[in-house]
Amino acid sequence: MAIDFYPPAAITKEQIKDVAKGVRDLCSAGPSRLIDSMDGCTSKINWYISQKAKFNKHMTAIGGQLSMYFDDSNSLVERRPIAQEPRDQACGLIACHIIFGAQSTIPDTFTLIISTVQYKWDIVLPTPTTSFNYKPRMWVQGVCNLLATLSKPPWTKPLNWSLQMTLQGEERIPYHLYVQSYAVQPRSSSQPSSFPEFNQLPAELQLRILTFCSAPTLYRIMRTSSMLRIEAAKLFWADQNTYYLIEAYWLFGGGHSGYTCYDLSFMAYVQNVEIEYDVIAEDKIGPVRDDVLEIDYEKARDFWKTFKTRFPRAKTVVVNQNWESVSIRQQDDDEPVACCLKVLIEVCPVEIDVFAFVLVEVGSGGCKRTALPVANNWHRVLYQLTKGGGWKKVTTSGFERKTILIPPKRFHGPVGEFEAQKHEGSRIHLQQIGLGALAIEALDRYYFDKEDPEPFHCPVSGCDVYFEKAGQWTQHAAEAHSIHSLTKSGFDILPTALQHIFEERKNSLERESEAVGRKFRKIYNDWNEEGGKKRKELERGWIYQLENDEAWYTGTKGTESKLWEWFTTVMDPTWVGQ
Repeated sequence: MAIDFYPPAAITKEQIKDVAKGVRDLCSAGPSRLIDSMDGCTSKINWYISQKAKFNKHMTAIGGQLSMYFDDSNSLVERRPIAQEPRDQACGLIACHIIFGAQSTIPDTFTLIISTVQYKWDIVLPTPTTSFNYKPRMWVQGVCNLLATLSKPPWTKPLNWSLQMTLQGEERIPYHLYVQSYAVQPRSSSQPSSFPEFNQLPAELQLRILTFCSAPTLYRIMRTSSMLRIEAAKLFWADQNTYYLIEAYWLFGGGHSGYTCYDLSFMAYVQNVEIEYDVIAEDKIGPVRDDVLEIDYEKARDFWKTFKTRFPRAKTVVVNQNWESVSIRQQDDDEPVACCLKVLIEVCPVEIDVFAFVLVEVGSGGCKRTALPVANNWHRVLYQLTKGGGWKKVTTSGFERKTILIPPKRFHGPVGEFEAQKHEGSRIHLQQIGLGALAIEALDRYYFDKEDPEPFHCPVSGCDVYFEKAGQWTQHAAEAHSIHSLTKSGFDILPTALQHIFEERKNSLERESEAVGRKFRKIYNDWNEEGGKKRKELERGWIYQLENDEAWYTGTKGTESKLWEWFTTVMDPTWVGQ
């Protein structure tokens, strides 16, 4: 269902809740109220004034998230308070990006990016069988992540068709793929061992050999060898290059089992944790009220209490902030880490080694930036807080590690059936994003991963850059051409031999997405069936499970749970535009 979307009026929490529930009636008041409402808005608002820009805007609201992505024609020339704009010009500004985190949570902080563009947008609302019609774009700040994700020459492994990648260009590795080995195949007890003399070696030498084993090998030993299981497990969990991902907003919300798809029992073994630090986390620690930043140390302490409960064996934590914090540009000092994130790290338990992995812009001119951010100016740097309160660089550019997705819990019952589709949809979405990155890598391999390399020109129309060495195209494509622009017409940049393979993969993912949609449709149809018998059964099953199943405990009554609120919202025919 396509609708017309006009400039928003007062940006209030209630209106944003409406957006999260279907983008309904957000703009009914008209553009002239944009200025009138500013005095009553106590949120921290940062305005970016864009001129001479032509935007192609797309919008999505998934699981309570509202996102919008720019194309490559942005022209950010100045940043200043909207109150300084002439009234008639300010009324023409459109809030085109509202970030408010995940699920249905509405924080106190909104980031609004404003642009002078046409009033009319096209938005396609979802149904239980279709998703929002949008094409996500990677911002230039994510290019450094993308380059870290793409395989570098010389290529020693085949193309990773299972690649899952975020819009920020970061790879996410499912646990079952992390421990999967194609080189080591399971053997029955009747088969000869590939190393029959191993058991005859001295114990010290056996343990020494274990230190050279890969994660899949250690995982197999943990499951098959009673003699070496304990030592293999020690090495497996202590791997300094492997981190298990958890979201900061979940920990700030109390770490309730109902609000995560992850297996909580698995967390008890994890030693290295990567925390995805989002906008909600910053607002929890440093909410802005009446234009005053209020640091809440107690919220930060509660965060770590919850963390210790869920990850009792954690020894190393990397807090990953893969977005540009607005507050970092408002700080008077030259600290590379925003004050809210610093507070979180300051109160971390002393027995945990904690690091901040942040975006750093080189040559930006601070808050005086007069042009769009440039891709190769952005780097990821790992910092550690010193005893004196300063920051020590641990890495100067990037941080090589494997980010592993904790295995999911068992999805059972009516709640599990619904949440399983969200989990599966997220997996498909990450693979669809990753497919564009694979296309870049595949083209580089096609011309250079062979005995007689073939130099080639950039396949993008109007770009005549010539590539003579492996890896040059990958670097150029990431920095000069967005993944979206390279794949917006399918996979035309690829040779015919590769186009067919990628189209098949794309179609396969679309079929998987459609299968998820069909399961949603069945639940939706049952809920809205005439007579209401199946709805009553679903409602009883949901409430009973929310209040009695520990796996879906949310810390509140079933009917007050955000899971229940979200479920009933998306089951409403008015939400899906019926």
